[in-house]
Amino acid sequence: MHLIYFIVIFFIMSVNGNAYIGIGPLIPLLGSAIAYIFLGAILVLGFLFYPIKKLINYFKNKKKKTDTDNIK
Repeated sequence: MHLIYFIVIFFIMSVNGNAYIGIGPLIPLLGSAIAYIFLGAILVLGFLFYPIKKLINYFKNKKKKTDTDNIK
């Protein structure tokens, strides 16, 4: 019962604390956003570049294989 009285009085008597927080909390937020954007770009480029690389290697090896078959 005392806890309920304490909670009610605490909320009735509380006052707004208008304080300037500053740029301190914003700096890690910006750093995290930049990191996520960078990692997202790496992820997208990886998904695009890897299959293209595999296709290029496939056609190079196919060309080399046909060249060596013609020599024999």
